[in-house]
Amino acid sequence: AWAQDTGDWTLVGSASLDGENVVITPDEGEKIGAAWYAKPIDLSRDADLRFRVYLGDKDEEGADGLTFILAAEQGGTDSGQGLGYQGIEKSLAIEIDTYPNDGEHLGDDLADPAADHVTIDIDGSVDHHDSDRPLAELDNIEDGQEHVLRIQWVAAERTLRVFIDDMETPRIEYGAD
Repeated sequence: AWAQDTGDWTLVGSASLDGENVVITPDEGEKIGAAWYAKPIDLSRDADLRFRVYLGDKDEEGADGLTFILAAEQGGTDSGQGLGYQGIEKSLAIEIDTYPNDGEHLGDDLADPAADHVTIDIDGSVDHHDSDRPLAELDNIEDGQEHVLRIQWVAAERTLRVFIDDMETPRIEYGAD
């Protein structure tokens, strides 16, 4: 993510600042991290956020992904399949998941598709069983390239839109209170 002001970030675990970039985890095994932005987002107004996201180049041997979280209070970090989000109540997360926790791989069966994917999680749950929230499969995004994540909130419509690379066509839309 581009750091607007480095003093606005609370870094947890392995997270660090590298110039204007927030690095959630270094390219090392068993690292977890989080970066919490200190200034709240007013959801009574529209918001349009853009981030550069780099998820490495290891695909099968890579990590689990990341989440962008809206929450009333900061959480810590939860390793692996929890994507730093699991257990944070009164929250909404945009999950970019790059590891299939489907019972056939290490970890619990969370009904993850085999492909990388983006979805909405609520109230600290990363389990996709019986979920009616939108989920979109992605091409491999652990491809050594930066990707642009756009998060758009339209207050009057109470609609959240998530774009990855294509800034005109949302990958998912979610409307809920």
